Amino acid sequence: ALRLPSPFHFCETAIVPPIQSDTSWKQTLSPAGGWQNVGFDDSSWSASVDEGAYNTGGPWGANPAGWPAAAAAARWIWYYDSRASGDTSTVYFRKSFIMQTGIYILNVTADNSFNAYVNGTLCVNGNNFGTSYTCSINSTTYPAGTLMVVAIQAVNAGGPGSVLADLRLLPATVPTGVTATSPTVNSMVVSWTAGTQNSCTFSSWNVLFASG
Repeated sequence: ALRLPSPFHFCETAIVPPIQSDTSWKQTLSPAGGWQNVGFDDSSWSASVDEGAYNTGGPWGANPAGWPAAAAAARWIWYYDSRASGDTSTVYFRKSFIMQTGIYILNVTADNSFNAYVNGTLCVNGNNFGTSYTCSINSTTYPAGTLMVVAIQAVNAGGPGSVLADLRLLPATVPTGVTATSPTVNSMVVSWTAGTQNSCTFSSWNVLFASG
C-alpha cells in the first residue's frame, strides 16, 4: 500500500530538452512568401548541413562572446559545408517546437548577419558572428501547447557561412521559502509556503516511496 501524509502535494518534473541548431533544422535558398510563419509548409525544404560544433574553432575561431556554456551541443549549420569554401548566399532556416509553460531564451549568431523570427515576429537580429544575440519567448504571449517555429534568415558576405542557435526553457519559478536544486522526479512535499507552485525541483522535497 502507498501511505502518504495529509495534507500532501505531489508532482512529477519533466525536463524539457533544449532545441539547438543541427541537421534536424530545415533550410532553403528560395522560400515562398510567409516562410517565417508557423503555418508555412516547409516539407520540401532540405536538411541543414553540419559544419561542426560551436566550440571546435574552425573558420569561426573562438566561441561567440556570451554563448551559454550549457549550449555545447549546438552545431554550426549551413546549406552545404562551406568551411573550406565560400559564398554570398542568403539562407533560410526553420525549426518547429511545442511551447511549454515558462520563458524560453533564444541565443543566435550567424556569419555574417541574420534576422530571427518567432511565429512570424522578428525576435532578434545581429551582424557579428563573434557575438551571441538573445531574445525571450514567454508562455504569457504563446500559451503552453502552441505550435511554434523559429525561422532565421542568414546572409553571408563571402567566405564560409553559418548559423548557430540554442533555444532553452528557463528553470521554473521557485515557491517562496524553498531552495531550488537539481530536477527530480516522483517527489512530494508535505507543505510549502504560498507562492508559485510550478516546479518540483526543491531541496526540501522528499522522494516518494511505495511500501506494501
